Amino acid sequence: MNVFDKIYIASECRRLQHEGFYTLDTETTGLDENGRIVEVAVIAPDNSHYSSLVNPGIPIPPDATNVHGITDEAVKSEPDWIQVGTELTNLYGLTKAKENIPNLVIYSSDYDQQLMEQSGGNPFKGANVFCAMRAFAMFHGETKENGQYKWQKLSHAAELTGFAMPEGLTAHRAYADCLMTKHLIEHMAAWQWKPTEQEARQAIANIHDTYSAHSLLDALLPDRGYTLELTIRKSTTGTKQDCNVIYSGQCFMAPHWHLAVQAVYERLLGQKALTY
Repeated sequence: MNVFDKIYIASECRRLQHEGFYTLDTETTGLDENGRIVEVAVIAPDNSHYSSLVNPGIPIPPDATNVHGITDEAVKSEPDWIQVGTELTNLYGLTKAKENIPNLVIYSSDYDQQLMEQSGGNPFKGANVFCAMRAFAMFHGETKENGQYKWQKLSHAAELTGFAMPEGLTAHRAYADCLMTKHLIEHMAAWQWKPTEQEARQAIANIHDTYSAHSLLDALLPDRGYTLELTIRKSTTGTKQDCNVIYSGQCFMAPHWHLAVQAVYERLLGQKALTY
């Protein structure tokens, strides 16, 4: 597990909670370029939700029905995706947002966005899309033989994090899957890095770029009350860089990010200002 990735994902999930986010899930006729949506659900930031079956205009293959249980008979009198998409736009106005562009959380976001387009258009185009599957893979930390993070099935990720399915709901239905996805965001947001001093110093020593510097500072300074600046200077001996962390009115400058973050950490230790 890469501690920088886990800290980063937890911080991003806390940001989503602070800003508010929509959660979306779809059920479909299949995974290929001919797939169409047969059900959609959205949970809004205020926890209200929308759910509808969708007539895909094509037969639902038995293999798909075996997964989600939705049949041709169940959707024959339901609205098509164009009608449902219009209703979603009218309800949530995501495509109309000019300011405060909303966050949209989807488990396997590329797939659901592709299926919306294939079904007739994406009513959520323009939202800030956050892939919960990619985030949980980074957070959970399990890797494949090639070292890349391993995707987890949504139901397995929910089980790993203690999700309790409400009575009457089952996995592979849109609203239930929305609830599991939302739970994962809440679970990851609740995690906090609480290292020993030795663990903190070891992590700081492994900082090698702005990404890892940001991650450690997000953990040390949950209020994000800092900025990073990189300054390149020319001298008679060549170019040099200054890595600056500006925090609480003070600039911590060093030639490398790990040294600048270490200086912040030393100050926090001296002030006994760490929150864990």
